[in-house]
Amino acid sequence: MAWLLVVVMIFSVMKANSAIAAADSGWGIGMQDAGEKKQEILKSKKDVNRNQGINTNNDSGEGEDSGGEDGSGGEEGSGGEEGSGEGDGSGGGEDSDGGDGTGGGEDSGEGDGTGGGEDSGEGDGAGGGEDSGTDDGSEKPTIENLSAEWDGEKRRIVLRYDLDGDYVNIQVKKKTGGYTTIAEEYEGESFAYEYKDWEEYLKEFAFLVVPYRRNEGTEDINGETKEVSCDVTYPKAVIKNLYVDYDLERQVLYVDWDEDEGDDGWGSVKNVKVYLDDSDNPLNGAYMDNEGSWVASLKLEPRSTHKLKIVPINNGNQEGTPQDYTLVVDDYEAKITDYTIEYNEETKRLEMKWESMYTQYVSVYLNDEELAENYKENSLTIDCVLQPGASYKVFILPYNGQDEEGEELEEDISFGEFEVPYEFSASVMNVDVKDAAGNYTGFTKPLIKLQWEAQKQAVYEVYRAEKDKKGAYAWIATVRADKEEVYTYIDEKAGFGDYYYKIRRKIVEDDYLEQELYTALSDAEHVRLLVPRPKVKVKLSAGKKILLTMESAKEYVSGYEIYRKYRGKYEKIASTTDNKYVDKKLKFGKTYSYKVKAYYYDVNTGKKVYGKYSKAASVKNTIGAIKAEALAVSSDTVKLSWTPAVNADTYEIYGKSGMMGDSYVLLATTKQLSLKYKLKQNTKYFFMIKAYQAKDEKRTYFSSTEVSVQTGFSAPRGLKVTKTTYKKDRDALVQEDTLSWNRVYGAKGYYIEVYDTEEKEYVGVGNIRKGSKTSYTISNPVTAEAKARTYRVSAYLGKRIECGDTIKVRPQLGTVQKVNAVKNREKVKVSWEKAEGAESYKIYRSNGSMMFFVGETDETCIADKGLSAGISYSYYVQAVNNTLKLTGDMSEPAVCKMAQGKVSGLKAVNTAGGNVRLTWKEAPNAQKYVVYYKGAGDKGYRELKKLPADVTAYVHKRQVRGTSCSYRVVAVQKNSGGISVESKPAQVKVYIKK
Repeated sequence: MAWLLVVVMIFSVMKANSAIAAADSGWGIGMQDAGEKKQEILKSKKDVNRNQGINTNNDSGEGEDSGGEDGSGGEEGSGGEEGSGEGDGSGGGEDSDGGDGTGGGEDSGEGDGTGGGEDSGEGDGAGGGEDSGTDDGSEKPTIENLSAEWDGEKRRIVLRYDLDGDYVNIQVKKKTGGYTTIAEEYEGESFAYEYKDWEEYLKEFAFLVVPYRRNEGTEDINGETKEVSCDVTYPKAVIKNLYVDYDLERQVLYVDWDEDEGDDGWGSVKNVKVYLDDSDNPLNGAYMDNEGSWVASLKLEPRSTHKLKIVPINNGNQEGTPQDYTLVVDDYEAKITDYTIEYNEETKRLEMKWESMYTQYVSVYLNDEELAENYKENSLTIDCVLQPGASYKVFILPYNGQDEEGEELEEDISFGEFEVPYEFSASVMNVDVKDAAGNYTGFTKPLIKLQWEAQKQAVYEVYRAEKDKKGAYAWIATVRADKEEVYTYIDEKAGFGDYYYKIRRKIVEDDYLEQELYTALSDAEHVRLLVPRPKVKVKLSAGKKILLTMESAKEYVSGYEIYRKYRGKYEKIASTTDNKYVDKKLKFGKTYSYKVKAYYYDVNTGKKVYGKYSKAASVKNTIGAIKAEALAVSSDTVKLSWTPAVNADTYEIYGKSGMMGDSYVLLATTKQLSLKYKLKQNTKYFFMIKAYQAKDEKRTYFSSTEVSVQTGFSAPRGLKVTKTTYKKDRDALVQEDTLSWNRVYGAKGYYIEVYDTEEKEYVGVGNIRKGSKTSYTISNPVTAEAKARTYRVSAYLGKRIECGDTIKVRPQLGTVQKVNAVKNREKVKVSWEKAEGAESYKIYRSNGSMMFFVGETDETCIADKGLSAGISYSYYVQAVNNTLKLTGDMSEPAVCKMAQGKVSGLKAVNTAGGNVRLTWKEAPNAQKYVVYYKGAGDKGYRELKKLPADVTAYVHKRQVRGTSCSYRVVAVQKNSGGISVESKPAQVKVYIKK
């Protein structure tokens, strides 16, 4: 029995391997109420041989799926293929010979082990046949009425049978041959086989069913193996939804459909046959995977109607239920084939051109706005203003001859950006002010200027606040930029003070946009508009005067109010529009302190806005500063000269040599402004000039200065340009400058040099071989690129050289000479001499604090108007050569001051009751009149009455009879600087009759 035990053990291992292979092979076996478990499949039973005739190890007789390791049949003999010979190990095949091990087949041979089949041979173990029994006398289990039926609806094969036994084992035949177990110890009498990959499987399936009866204490008893087969049929082809389309232009028929699909995705319709207009022959078409439809080339006429019969075909090429379809062929679809659509920001025009097919007319829209309807041309131009950053789309809808809408053309023509404006700034600017007659006054008005990078035709909103906090900003303007550049907005309504500004981009509602859009506000920009605090300088002036000079940081300052300290308080002493003021009639020896307040005058409102007081500036009315010069006029003579010192009446001259220990010695006391002294040659001398005034014996005021001079051979001093002329050299203009200097006594000659900026050294341009000649003329071309050149003069005596002063000379147009400004009624005529090389002249006017451009002319005179009375104007003229791009220096000023026109025709008539009636004629530009009166015994005139400009008469009532009285009438106007100016008085005297 040892050999039987070995066989049983080998067969058990083979069974376990077979079960694992069946479970994990990916076949997707499904069992109804099988209840199998992997642990039960792997469980072996001792001394049990219930597998007669059942291949439980996936056709273990085959080499590919043989039992044991590496495909071996047993320990000694290998397994065999179909028809294999004998061996000690187990083997199996349909017609295998007997052997010591177990075998199975329909006609298996004899052997000591068990065998199974319909006509199995005898052996010591149990055998099975239709009427075979068991060793213990019990009946074998049986199966009757075995059937297999394809359930196409649920995609499964159902096995049914009558079982006389306890359970069955079921196998299915594999695609590659052999069987694999799909159910073990299955106790039901029907089994549903659910296979996943039906489309890839065979059309016919074969099953083996083996019945078993349990035997307590021993191995279970198997009955006869039954075989059954079943044909799998594909589902009937059924079309659920049918879709038919005909492409008239391409002449292609498309057929598509929806179908019922199971959970496994197995559809019922594989293809279709299409019959046209009751034809017996189907159309020549095919299902195209890339199209996803059945496709056939077919020529049909536009607007024709056809009957189609579509027959579905399943995967088994079986025809299903046909469906009828009526196909109505459309007309050709209208379409736009080519186009250009552009918006021109410069011309503000939308220009559209297109080409089309099968198109009778079009409708054109810009966003939702209709531009053209039933339009039959191929181009369209619309004048419109579109906003950058907004969304604009053009739609062109073509229509064919049947008024059927074709494929819509959509083109986005949006441009620009919609974002917070950038490069935003706020600053103060000055605008020239005009008088009532429209003439420029020379004064300016301050305004706040906002600038940012703008897009053309973009809309912006401007907001202003006096404090930078939430909720404080108020809208002040909406503007549209007309250019793609920096946009400037002028806030003309802001007064003086602190202001904050923000801006934002806006898309406004227009003919093509129905909704307004806004960006966020920009960051705040701060600007402070204030009248500046002036800087004041004071210095002594001749004639016991003090000169005040004011300087302001802003051009819009109209004038200044001058305050002088008196008894501890500052009192107003004057108003001026000039930046200079002279205080007169001052006491010598006294210190004077001043403060100045700048103001802006608004000529439209007549109001003044003041700034803060300046810092105090003080000066003592004493001896003024003195400037002196010492010049050798011969080899042993020196000339001393000096400027007059303010308030000085006497000068003391002191001198000393340059020797160590020498001290000043009084040389002279004089009231003159120059003296000459004979001195030793080749010696250096120092001089001190002291200016003073003796008010009394106890107190003396003075100032002093020092100068030095070298007699004999020394460096040249006093280098300057004494004359400039011009000449033409072909098309070029040449400037000739005459350099002159003080003579150096003892010198044999002079070198004239110019500095070479590239070599960084002086190079010679001239050599004067005579020590008494002290001038030299240099020449330079006048060009736009010409730069200033530095010249130097050096004296020489043998090998001795003394380098002297240097001077910079710039080649340029000459300075205009002899400028005159003459009053001519309400105008000023400015004239000058012609400058060499000038093509035209620019004329400027200054009111003392601001420079105003009057105009440019190629003449040598110009008329100016718009001047205010009481203001001193200075005119400057500058030569211009536009061809060479040259300008000369400003000329010396010509000063002119306009006066208020005097009242004329003043009359005084004594009327009844001692009354005096005054009448006069209107004075030009008068804004009011002031009447002054002096009666008999009065020392001076007193103000009697102020009258408006339209009143030119006044009655002075109840005068003392028998006396004489005098009247004066002056015209008054407030000038552009806000200062009231009176005309010279018109005067009349009248006797009051008794």
